[in-house]
Amino acid sequence: MPQSYLATLAKAFTDLHGCEARHVETVPVIECLEGKTVWRGEVEVFDLIGHPEARRGYAWSYDKKSESETVAVLGLPPVSSPLTAVHAARVGLTKSKKKGSRTGDLYKRYFRSKEASGDLHSKPC
Repeated sequence: MPQSYLATLAKAFTDLHGCEARHVETVPVIECLEGKTVWRGEVEVFDLIGHPEARRGYAWSYDKKSESETVAVLGLPPVSSPLTAVHAARVGLTKSKKKGSRTGDLYKRYFRSKEASGDLHSKPC
């Protein structure tokens, strides 16, 4: 992975979460829903330095119209892996576009049920 890309992702943790980030590894992720691929890409895993709660973070970039968008997710429950980080970000982005959507405990129950049922996995659909 190019150092400039990793530096951009690390800077996102500083800007968004007020902590430093050290790159650990790159993990390929495939998120499936009802047998179909809904997200495929590579997630960069970071150790976080100076965050009061999270020790791990997950980040990636994607193209949005004519510019690149960066996502930096803290490794706090329910996020515990690159795959759960993608799922949390994807569901969060979708929910933010829906008027009057409910969050909090309802979201956590949905997320845990997907993980427990095996609908949330990182392997070919």
